[in-house]
Amino acid sequence: MLCGVAAVILVLSYLFETSPAAYGLSLSRQWFGDFAGGAVIGVLFQAVSTAAILATGSGRIVSSWSMGVFNDPVTVGLAIGATAATFVIVGLWEDFLFRGVLIRELVVGFTSRKVSRPAAAWSAVLVSV
Repeated sequence: MLCGVAAVILVLSYLFETSPAAYGLSLSRQWFGDFAGGAVIGVLFQAVSTAAILATGSGRIVSSWSMGVFNDPVTVGLAIGATAATFVIVGLWEDFLFRGVLIRELVVGFTSRKVSRPAAAWSAVLVSV
């Protein structure tokens, strides 16, 4: 997925002469703040969803780990870290492709066809949801 993001950035940069910053990839203090805020909101959403599922009885925890497989803390830490890294990579791919690229390109395409910028932005957001 990371290679896919890199490939999309290269194609957009060279073929359409668009900088990665146009798609929200400008590594600045504000970008890191937005990223941290989004990560916190995502973690809170997952925690509240999990708590609601467990509280309503829709789901239950049968056992925490398979016996004999995850006994030491290092292995548990690696498993949790690998899961978190996977969520970050998938989130980067989905947000970049479906929100960064799709919304921007739809707005650019619509506005070039005489559609107002707010109408183009709202239609692009609706398509990406």
